[in-house]
Amino acid sequence: MPAALDRLDAARDYRILMDLRDGPARNDQAFEDIIDQYRKLSWGRFAKRAILVKTAAGALQIRRLEATHLSKTVAVFVDEGEALAFLRTP
Repeated sequence: MPAALDRLDAARDYRILMDLRDGPARNDQAFEDIIDQYRKLSWGRFAKRAILVKTAAGALQIRRLEATHLSKTVAVFVDEGEALAFLRTP
């Protein structure tokens, strides 16, 4: 994955929707460490980032993991339409 991301033009206004709805329901430290590693490799390349989860509990977990990174350019959603609307706003 990182090699593909390296080809992105840093000057572009890329946005990403990360759909985690079918992902494993895990919150053990080993899993969270791996997720954190990929987040650091990829998030900085995107102007806006929406994270889509299946449940309110999933949203709470992502908000906890992203606590230092959530801002106007990163948001967590349970509703796909809301996530896409967020990504479409300037």
